[in-house]
Amino acid sequence: MGWSFYNSSGQLLTAPASTATSDLATVATTVTITDNESTDENNVIVFVAGADADGGNVGLESDGTLHYNPSTGKVTATSFAGNLTGNVTGNTSGSAGTATGNAGSATVLETARDIGGVSFNGSASIDLPGVNSAGNQATSGLAATATLAATATEVTASANNSTDETVYPVFVDGATGGQGIETDTGFTYNPSTGALTAVSFTGSVTGAVTGSASQVTVTAVTDDDTVYPVFVTGSSGANDPEVATALTYNPSTGLLSAAGLTLSGDLTVNGTTTTIDTATLAVEDPLLALATGNDAADALDIGLYGLYDTSGSQDLYTGLFRDASDSGKWKLFVGNQAAPTTTVDTSGTGYAVGTLVANIEGNVTGNVTGTVTGTADTATQVTVSANNSTDETIYPVFVDGATGAQGIETDTGLTYNPSTGMLTATGFTGALTGNVTGNASGTALTVTQAAQTAITSVGTLTALAVSGSAASTITSTGNAVTLASQSTSAEGILLHADGGASETIKIHSDQGTGADSINLLSDDGGITLNAANGKAITLNGATVFNEEDTVTYNATDTVVDCTQGNKFLLTFGAGNIIDLYLHPPAGPANIMLRLKQDASGGSRVVTNWYQNGGSVVSPSGTTKVHFAGGEKPTLSTDTDAVDVFAFYYDGTNFHGTSSLDSKAYSD
Repeated sequence: MGWSFYNSSGQLLTAPASTATSDLATVATTVTITDNESTDENNVIVFVAGADADGGNVGLESDGTLHYNPSTGKVTATSFAGNLTGNVTGNTSGSAGTATGNAGSATVLETARDIGGVSFNGSASIDLPGVNSAGNQATSGLAATATLAATATEVTASANNSTDETVYPVFVDGATGGQGIETDTGFTYNPSTGALTAVSFTGSVTGAVTGSASQVTVTAVTDDDTVYPVFVTGSSGANDPEVATALTYNPSTGLLSAAGLTLSGDLTVNGTTTTIDTATLAVEDPLLALATGNDAADALDIGLYGLYDTSGSQDLYTGLFRDASDSGKWKLFVGNQAAPTTTVDTSGTGYAVGTLVANIEGNVTGNVTGTVTGTADTATQVTVSANNSTDETIYPVFVDGATGAQGIETDTGLTYNPSTGMLTATGFTGALTGNVTGNASGTALTVTQAAQTAITSVGTLTALAVSGSAASTITSTGNAVTLASQSTSAEGILLHADGGASETIKIHSDQGTGADSINLLSDDGGITLNAANGKAITLNGATVFNEEDTVTYNATDTVVDCTQGNKFLLTFGAGNIIDLYLHPPAGPANIMLRLKQDASGGSRVVTNWYQNGGSVVSPSGTTKVHFAGGEKPTLSTDTDAVDVFAFYYDGTNFHGTSSLDSKAYSD
C-alpha cells in the first residue's frame, strides 16, 4: 500500500504507481489531517528519522510504545524526560525536580512523618492534642513562662472547677490588637466556692452578694414560680438581706404564703372570695355577722354549709340556712350535689331535709323521730304512714282511758305482722269473722261454713268428702300434704277423677322437691303429663319438655339453655356467631335444635360449639361439643335454610348429629 499526498488546494501531488515498490515517490510539503477527538483507540505517534532538527527530506517513523488515545487525551510512553505539568499515573524514577499537579496512584507517603508528635503517612486526617482534640500540644521554642511571644490568637485552657485556692483572672489593656496579659491582686477567684472577689462591682449582679449596697435594681415579674420575699433584721443601717423558706410568693397568682400570720391591727380584705385553708379556725367574736351587704332586698339565703363525701366519687353538701324564697324559714339540709352560691337550690339533685338531734322548746311543725321527753302540749293528731307488707312483728298501741289526755301504751302479747296481716293475742272475746289459726278453747258455739275452705285445719278424720260443682282444693301452706295408706292392698292410694271427656289429676308442690318416685297407672288409655311453658318434667332423671323455646341471638356468645327445654329454635341475626354454648341440663337428656339462616343474609357460620362451664348470663369454657368423626358440621348457606341438630347429653358431654338443609323432598 502506498501514500497519497495533497497540497493545500486539495491537488494530488503523488500517487502510488500500479506496480509501485517504493514508499516515497515525490517529496510532499503538506499532508491532509483528519480531526479525531473522541475515538477510544490507541493511535501511534509518528516522528522523523535521524533526529534532524533543521528539517530536510527525512522519513516518517513510529514506535509501538509511543501512542495517543483521543478519547482520554493521554499520551503513553515507557518513560518521560523533562519538566511535566499535570497529573501523573504510574511510577516515577530518576532525580526529581519540581513536581506540580497530583500523582494519581500515590495514596500514602513512602516514609511517614511526625506532625506535632503524631505520625502522618497521608492516608487519613490526624488529631493533634491541643489543636483539634483534648490534650496538650508538644511545642518547642519559647517556653510556657515566656513573657512575650509572637501574638497568639488562641490559648489552651484547662478546667479547674473545684480546687480551693485563690487564682487571678487575667485581662488586657486594650479591647483589640496584640495586648499583654495582666492580673490584679485585688481581683481574685476561688474555683472551689465559685466566689469572684473585687473591691467593687458596677452593673447588674446575679447571684449571692456579700457586702453592703445602698441600692438594688428590682425587676417586675409575673412568672408562675415560687419566690422568697427579702427582709432585714434591723429597721435602719447596714443589714444583711434574708429570706425564709416558710415565707413565699407566687408572682403569677399573687399569693403570699406563710407558716403563720399574726396581726396586731385590723385586717381588711377586699375581693369577692376569701379562702381560709386551715385545719382549725378559732374566732373570739361570739356573734358572726353574715350577709352584711344584704340590706337592699330579701333575696339572699343566710347560713352555713360544708362539704362531705360518702362514696369517694361524689361531693355532697350539708348546711343550715334561712330560705329567703320560703318566708325566711330556717332549714337543715343534706345530700345536695350542687354547692350553694348566694342561695341554696332546694330542688337540686340529692337535696334532702336533714335530721336534727336536739332538745326542742316551742311549737314543732314536721315529723319527729326518736325519743321525746319532757312536758308537751297534748297532740290532737299524729301522722300515720302505711305499712302493708313488711314482714316484721309490731305492737298495736292503746291508751288507758276512752277520753282525755292519755299515755300511749303497748303489750308484748298483742302483736301484728303487716306482711301476713296476722293479729296475734293470747285470747279473743266476742264474735270473730275470718280464718282462725291455733287452738280454740272455751265453750264452742256453732261454726258456720264448716263445709267450706274457711276450715284450714282439723283433727283426725275417718273420712273426708270434698264436693261441689266448683273445683275443690285441699291446700297446705305449711308442711307438705301427706296421703298415707295403712292398707296392705296393692292398690295403695288411688287418685282418680270420675267422668268427663278429659280426666286430669294434678300432683304438684309449691315448695320442696317432691317424692322419690310417683307411680301413675292408667286403667284404660295413656297418661298425659303437661308442664307449664319453660317448666320441666323429669322421668327417671331425664328431662322432657313439650314446647319449642326460642333462643336469643348474640353475635359473640349465644347460649342455648337446656334447663329450660329440650327443643329450641335459633335464627341467625345480621352476622355470624363466634361462640355457641349449650348450657347442660340437670341430668341426661335429648336436645333438638333448629338452626335457621336469616332472611336477608344467609351464609352465616358458627365458629365454636362449646359446652357452657359458666352461668347462662356469663358463659365460659372451651369444652367442645362432640360431632361425628370429630368434625363440626358445615352449615347450609341459602337464605332461610334450616339445619336440624340432635344432641344427647350423657351427664358429662354433649354428642351431636346433624340433618343439614332440611326441606321437603321432591318426587
